[in-house]
Amino acid sequence: NAVVEKCKELIPGNPGFNLAKAAGEVCEAVAKSIIEDDWESVNFSEFQLDSTLKIITSRYGPDNGYNAQVLTAGVGSGKTIGFSIATLIEARKTMLDGMRNQDRKSTSLFVYPRTQLAFDQFEELESFTNFMPCDLPIWLEMSKSHSPDGVARGVQNKYGSHATPFGIIVTTFETLKRRMRRPEFMQKMSKHLTTIVVDEVHLLSGISGGMSAQLLSRLAQAVYDNRRDIH
Repeated sequence: NAVVEKCKELIPGNPGFNLAKAAGEVCEAVAKSIIEDDWESVNFSEFQLDSTLKIITSRYGPDNGYNAQVLTAGVGSGKTIGFSIATLIEARKTMLDGMRNQDRKSTSLFVYPRTQLAFDQFEELESFTNFMPCDLPIWLEMSKSHSPDGVARGVQNKYGSHATPFGIIVTTFETLKRRMRRPEFMQKMSKHLTTIVVDEVHLLSGISGGMSAQLLSRLAQAVYDNRRDIH
């Protein structure tokens, strides 16, 4: 209820209908993924709620000059919920916004330093969306995902000009580096990318950390060139 009410506060009335609807659907789905039969009894932890509210406020509230947040939490504390709810809300909201205009749909990119972490995150996000009353498109961008067509044809099919943008893409830095060489991918990202989530950031350091930062900077620049903000 706190998340839905915050959404209504940030964008009141009819203009905020899709945001509030998305918030309600996402929070219910995440709760059902924890306890399906008694989901109304589920309470998120204080840091999960606080994180979600701050991310939503940063995105939809008055411009305060800050588009980025950092969430620090212990292992097994449920931090995935803390940084995923707001991103899922954005993906669902723009699905509703884009029912008549595909250009209004947004893409959120989850990037991981290791392949297994990306696989695990993809499965966890799917466990949330399985309980949503819609098909929220989540895509695991890995070479294996394009079998049996192969990467070249798969990327063309998934990111071509007529392809529907994914609400959420989960990938690794290494795969992202390869995909950014493909014009189809970069064109789709430049038009639809609104959010980048970097999980397990403590694993990025030294030369590899610097290269990862530069990669994200190049990606963000493609979005800025289209005169759009990125979070």
